Amino acid sequence: MKNKIQLTMVTILMLATAATAQKNNNGKIFDEHPGIELMHKFTEAYVAGDKATLEALLTDDFKGYNGLTTNKDAKGKDKQGLIAESTYWSSQLKGFKITKRGKSYPDALEYKESGTWIDTWDVFYGVDKETG
Repeated sequence: MKNKIQLTMVTILMLATAATAQKNNNGKIFDEHPGIELMHKFTEAYVAGDKATLEALLTDDFKGYNGLTTNKDAKGKDKQGLIAESTYWSSQLKGFKITKRGKSYPDALEYKESGTWIDTWDVFYGVDKETG
């Protein structure tokens, strides 16, 4: 009986040590952050087709990727490509809007190594003026 208790204690100690040894704090997640406000400003400018605001918000080396593409060789969209896309959608779609999905909300993820990322779950709405 004594051996079973000792074995159980050693096993629990080993599991606790293994569980804590595998944790590595790589950053923090925020539900309120200046980056989230910047993301909202970007979304408003994108929907409005506001070239000046988009030009000011995006860096010259901006790259945007379609998360739904299956093309592993996709080169991404540059700053001017995104501004042209915004202009097209804002003029071509009736009722164009981008809203949060359900009760979702954006998160700011501050990583130690790769900087800050903003994750959001949005829905893209609009009806093509020509084709419906």
